[in-house]
Amino acid sequence: MLRRLARLKDRSTLSNTSWTGLSQAGYREISRSTYDLALMEEHRRILELAEAGDLPASIDSTAGVDLNIFVELYEAGMIECADASTLTAPAYLNPRITLRGREYLSSLRKRSTALLIPEAPDRRGAVQLRLFISHTSSDADLAEAVVGLLSSALKLSSRDIRCTSVDGYRLPGGADTDEQLRTEAQSANAFIGIISPEGLKSQYVLFELGARWGAVKPLIPLLAPGTPPSIMRGPLAGLNALTCDNPAQLHQLVSDVAATLRIIPESAAVYGKQIEKIRSTRSAAQSDQEPQSTQVADDLSEETLRVLVALSKLASIPATPLAGRLGLTEHRTRYHLDLLHDRDLAGRHLFVGEPAEWYLTSEGRRFLFGRGLLQ
Repeated sequence: MLRRLARLKDRSTLSNTSWTGLSQAGYREISRSTYDLALMEEHRRILELAEAGDLPASIDSTAGVDLNIFVELYEAGMIECADASTLTAPAYLNPRITLRGREYLSSLRKRSTALLIPEAPDRRGAVQLRLFISHTSSDADLAEAVVGLLSSALKLSSRDIRCTSVDGYRLPGGADTDEQLRTEAQSANAFIGIISPEGLKSQYVLFELGARWGAVKPLIPLLAPGTPPSIMRGPLAGLNALTCDNPAQLHQLVSDVAATLRIIPESAAVYGKQIEKIRSTRSAAQSDQEPQSTQVADDLSEETLRVLVALSKLASIPATPLAGRLGLTEHRTRYHLDLLHDRDLAGRHLFVGEPAEWYLTSEGRRFLFGRGLLQ
């Protein structure tokens, strides 16, 4: 087992990049077993991101991972990277998992065999609601994708989650809507507020967020795709928000909710597709405001086609320099490359200790040639 740094024991939260009610009144007393569970899970989360190539190319205090634990893994030889720290700020470049890190990750997975700590029934004999997802109807598709992610990653049932726009998770028939929403928003073990321009116009979303904030319990703001953090005002502005645009932060969402509910999540491989689904989901309001991307044959978007055409001009290239050529973010470029790979239009060469290089397949060449796009 890795050595525990003293500074990790002194922290009042489970992650220096997240806010949960564990740091609020009534949540300060964390048992040693819960602390060990959370620490082990954060080790596993970071190593799984490294294994999947989803860690940011630069790790610092804004990267969406626990910097203290990343440094612990680095110093223990689980992750290799270039140390670019200055006297005032730590920073690490191009992190990759090592063989020792893979072995440790394997041992963590074996020890994380579906450990669930059930909640005690409330005074009325009903099972305590575990997760409340606040959202507006304009973000129903996104809310459904978030439900899919957390139910898959944490093995939560429909009885554990309240999400009023998603079938199977709505309020029961005949319920007093206002009273039940107020009660559940205040009492649920974990709470996610989906934040979007339309969401902040909804009286019910504001009502639910206010009820939760007043209860001084865990509240995680989740920014809808394309929504900037500057949209949050008032008490919300003081909370660290996670964004759907960053896969590392969606992994953190799983980890944070798991820590609050005292659940060991499934391997990232189980719910990876759910994360991609969330990142590609747009709210109804955003769809109305933004022009739809031009669709080409076989449902490839114009942006995906740009990536394919760029590959046709190169022998092979890693995702990072390709993103620079196209003026896209690395995560967006990887998303398009994965789509092309799934359709056998693009392939990749894998190298030990080096980033994968992408290339145009013969099927991709036929695709472009048949449409007059091959130069």
